[in-house]
Amino acid sequence: MDSAIVLENTLRKAQDILWEALSPGTSRGATIVKLKELLWSPEISTALAASSDNRTAAPPDKGRVFAQR
Repeated sequence: MDSAIVLENTLRKAQDILWEALSPGTSRGATIVKLKELLWSPEISTALAASSDNRTAAPPDKGRVFAQR
């Protein structure tokens, strides 16, 4: 799988986790654990190792804003 797609999907998942954490009654500790599991997964490590350091932040064909809901 393309490392750029994996990284983009991971950022979106992380954003979803953070949005869920805003609701009342959500444990901050549980949110941290979810983010840590997501960001330290083998899939992300592999994608980071395979990706280029000079990728653009928002490719021209996928220039959507992450904060859209």
